[in-house]
Amino acid sequence: MKKFVFVFLLFSSITATAQTATEKRVNVPQGDLAALRQAMTDAYYGDPNLMTVIHTGGTFSFTGAVSGLPQVRTHVIIEGASDPVTFVGAGEEFANLFMIQAGGWLRLQNIELKDFSLGLDRDSDGVYIDQSLIINHGKLELMQMQIDSLNASSWRFHGIVYEYAPIIKNTASGELYLDRVSMINSGTRLDGGVIFNDGSVEMLNIQFYYSSGEWWGTPFLNNRYMSMTNISMFHSSSVGSGAVRSNPEVETYLSNSIISGFGDSTCYYITSLGHNLIDNENCSFNAEGDIISNPVGLSWRPVEADVVTWRRKNFPPILTHALVPFASSPAVDSIDPALCTTGNLLSYTGRSVDGNVDGVAMCDRGAVELQPVTLVNGGINGVYYDPDADGHYITILDNPYNTLVMWNSFDKDGNQYFVTGTGELEMGRSLVADAYTTISGGTSPEGEILPAQAVHWGTLVVDMISCSEGTLAFHSDFPEVGSGQVHLVRLAYVKQLGCVD
Repeated sequence: MKKFVFVFLLFSSITATAQTATEKRVNVPQGDLAALRQAMTDAYYGDPNLMTVIHTGGTFSFTGAVSGLPQVRTHVIIEGASDPVTFVGAGEEFANLFMIQAGGWLRLQNIELKDFSLGLDRDSDGVYIDQSLIINHGKLELMQMQIDSLNASSWRFHGIVYEYAPIIKNTASGELYLDRVSMINSGTRLDGGVIFNDGSVEMLNIQFYYSSGEWWGTPFLNNRYMSMTNISMFHSSSVGSGAVRSNPEVETYLSNSIISGFGDSTCYYITSLGHNLIDNENCSFNAEGDIISNPVGLSWRPVEADVVTWRRKNFPPILTHALVPFASSPAVDSIDPALCTTGNLLSYTGRSVDGNVDGVAMCDRGAVELQPVTLVNGGINGVYYDPDADGHYITILDNPYNTLVMWNSFDKDGNQYFVTGTGELEMGRSLVADAYTTISGGTSPEGEILPAQAVHWGTLVVDMISCSEGTLAFHSDFPEVGSGQVHLVRLAYVKQLGCVD
């Protein structure tokens, strides 16, 4: 804990120093890569006591580029002010988009990194080379950012397996700070494919999302010091390794976080500071508030984030989706506000919201706070469909005793498939239903009714975000089905029942 406090104060002092330093402001035209290179070159050769603040916006394309941006040896801030900044790699392989030298300091704010293909981690002779997208030997802050589709796979040639470098390599002298960063479908098959840490890392309000069930390496690898608070990590299946890999005898802390769909190694050599929600039954966390082997209830939703205030500055949002807890999730209103960080991915002061509408405002675990929604007049009753997949229909019927969910679908062979479940409705909008399917049954050639056998199928979790839209998450006992989510859009209301939210 002493180290945790030390690192927090260290980053605070970094920010304070930057705010009081002499500033040089540079306005770079939107998408003008040559002008951005020149501004960073001037900063590199400029006064080390001068902080260069680069305001820009738009899309900077590195298609066909053979090198990244000039290295950082002074104090540099790049921020999307009028519009978010997007750095696009267009699938090209090149290394070192950013390199911060020892003694240098860089802050990236309101920026998206998209579609970069990572460089090799070693050459044809097996010699390791540092071709990470970002290499930090100094101080690096990533704030209000989105990292989307940055990846690469290992490959074999003449018996040698070639791995790809991580997105961020934080070296022994590196101090790395992340706040409100969204990472989508990014990483490699290499453990530490997103952050490979040999220095000090502090992460606050971070979400990490893998949409496919393919194998990935562990996103975060720690060889020295790593602190993670209010983290939401979701993998659509448990294929592959854990969410965090920590070497023995180093300091790795996790608190107020949600991890779903990752492998057994997620909790190895990691110290829980409490209030973590993890669905892996083999996790051994037992600190105050830890909930293990429990459905976490996270929904991947498009969002329209408000303009976020950062240090008295308004920035347009760059966030496109968020891992929002279901109203029935144990993550909601489960933490004393005194134990939470300030802000979340959607707003600066968005913690301590009464998400479960019980009259007491508490903090949620994870990176995003659930906003309260109440459906009245039996509003959850109705028929829903999945606009992204034909043939999926969900009927929800609430009664004084329980709530029935009926999912009509098709299996992989095109046969009709029915799953039903019952659960207790919470806040008029969310429920966890124990689900069954039927096998056998039907009628004989003589017209005799043959009894059907009910088989436990798994769990259905419904969560409505309005009267017309919601999410159905499923966790099946059948490996061929697995886990996933279905987008719900209302098809019909129950007669004589309206809905007000």
